[in-house]
This record gives sequence, C-alpha cells and structure tokens, in this order.
Amino acid sequence: MQGLYAMKAQSLFFLALLLISCGPSIPIRFARYPAGNYGNRLQQVLAGQKNIGIVAPEPGDGYTALISRDLDFSEIAEGEVQKAMTGRGYYNFIDLKHRKARLRELVRTQTGLTSVSKMIGQETAVDALLVVVMDREPKMECKIEGVTDGAQVAVEALKLGVDIYARSQGHNLGIDTDMGNTRRPTGVLYMTLFLQGKIVNVETGESVAYSVAKPYRQVNTVGNTRCPGALKAFDFSVKAAAREISEFLSPRVEIHKVALEKSVDELEGPTAKIVKAYLKEGLRFARDDDLDSAAEQWEEALSRSSGQSAAALWNLGAYHWYRGNFSDAHDYFRRAMRTGGPDWLSGKKRDTYSLFKREMNAPED
Repeated sequence: MQGLYAMKAQSLFFLALLLISCGPSIPIRFARYPAGNYGNRLQQVLAGQKNIGIVAPEPGDGYTALISRDLDFSEIAEGEVQKAMTGRGYYNFIDLKHRKARLRELVRTQTGLTSVSKMIGQETAVDALLVVVMDREPKMECKIEGVTDGAQVAVEALKLGVDIYARSQGHNLGIDTDMGNTRRPTGVLYMTLFLQGKIVNVETGESVAYSVAKPYRQVNTVGNTRCPGALKAFDFSVKAAAREISEFLSPRVEIHKVALEKSVDELEGPTAKIVKAYLKEGLRFARDDDLDSAAEQWEEALSRSSGQSAAALWNLGAYHWYRGNFSDAHDYFRRAMRTGGPDWLSGKKRDTYSLFKREMNAPED
C-alpha cells in the first residue's frame, strides 16, 4: 500500500512540474523560408504577401499523348501543387474562376502575362501568380528489377524463428530458410517530368522559379514483370514533383510559443505587489485566449511600475508580435531586456528575440 501511495505522489509531482513548465504563452505563427538562395529570393519576391492564384497551361502538342490522350494536365497540376502547398500553411489560394482559361493561354504563348498581371491582381485580389508549366515531353523508361517480396520475407522470418526456438529446445526440425530468396523480378517504370513552378509578384513583376527534372520510380505488383501503367506512374510522379516544387516555392508556417512573465523581482515594496496582481490578471486573460484584455492588464502593470516592469514589457512585446505590430514589439522587447538586465535574459528569451529579429528581417542588436 505504501508503494502505491509513493507512486501516486511521484505522479502528482511530475504532473505539477509539467504544468509549471507549460505556463501561459502566446503562440506566434511565422514563416520558415527554404534555406539558401531560393529562400532569400522567395522572401524578396513575396514581400510578405500571401494571396496567390495557380495557373497551369496545357503543355505542347503531344507532350502527354504517350501517357493518355484524355489527360487534363492543367487541372491535375493545379490541384496537386495547391494540395502540396496547402500542407505548408502559408498561402491563401484565390480561385481565378473564369479568368483561368485566359491566363492559361497567356502563359502557354508566353505573351502578355507581364503586362496584364497587375490588372489581374486588381481583378482577383491575388498578390502573386504561381505558374506551373511542362516545358518538355516526359521521358519514360521501363526496366525489370529485383524487388523485395514482403510476404516472402515474413514467411522466411517465421521459418527462422521456429527453427531457432526448436533448436533452443534441443530439436532439429531441418527447416531451411533462405532470405536471399525474397526478391522477385518486377516491372519498374521511371518517369521524368520536366515541370517548372514560377511565382510572379503581380505588383512588381519580380519572380522566382524552380524546375523539377528527375525520374520518379513506380513499381508494379511484386513479381509482375509488366511495365506499370503510364497514367498511374504520371499520377505518382506529378504528386512527387508538386511536393518538391512546394518545398522550394512556399514558406512553411511554424508556431513559436512565447512564454509570458510574471516576475517582479526588480521592483520593491507595495508597488511590486500591485504590479504582480495586474500581471497575473493578464495571464488569466491570456489562458482564456483574450489577448486584448490581457494586454490592457499588462499596460496597467507597466504604468503602475513607472515603466520599470520587465515582465510587463516582455508580455506586451509578445502581444504586439502576435498582432503583427513589429515596430511596437521591437520597442517593448528591447526595453524589457534593458530593464531586466543580463541575469533576467535567459537562453529561452534570447532564442525568442533572435527568432523575432529574423521574422522582422532586422539585424541582431
């Protein structure tokens, strides 16, 4: 019985630690751009804009004839790229509706798109166009390769397990296992799609492009030496190509939780008690997701401390970052760090501030 009580006490202790470590915070959504030159160029072209429309013109004559004469490349490419980018959480996709046919023709002929893009943006509320084109005929190559038969692997593993157990009991059942007998000649189709995605800022005309030109491997049913169907391989390949394009032409939205503060160690006397009460009330509102009311409490805490509450300054910095008021957030964060001093500025706060500076594209202090 004592052991049971001890286990319960230990569980409650760890639960308390968990609750302490998961204190109130403000979730900040920010865009993580691809690394390297593509990410830098994408950030420059988008300039913080998120409303985007996708256009994929039909490819040149005969480009998809070997796959299927009824293949609607435009609908498939637009749908798969939008699906891949939606998973990254950054863009707001605008339905171009009846303008889509006109845009597809402009892109296909490579005439007039630049001159009308600004007008299109005004008509459709898009900030950028994502143009997806197939600029070369797909390549297909069928091969026969040894492919592992999962079912046969399971059979051989079971035989091996039975044999090991029997030997441990002093029996020799004479079971033969052959893991090398688990591969089967199978038809494999390598399809190379030559796709390019290009994002064009409709206001400035600036653009950034990424091209996909690598073979995607589609495997038939293990043991079937016929080449997989071209349409199935195309469906697989365009999904993979869409994911790759999205990785280079779409930021990924991530969430950083800014921990809120309630310490008044830098204050003394009755003022500290009053300020702490306002800080705690602000945290209560924050837990209920009423951040505007929380900010009012932190403003009052800051006023009662004559501008000397590092916690109030920090919390207000987090609030204004959440609201997208970068200039105000920057001012509050800097004042919080000056007021709190080096001992107050923990490693976690430094990481948060560094992330904030990268988000507002400003150099470190």
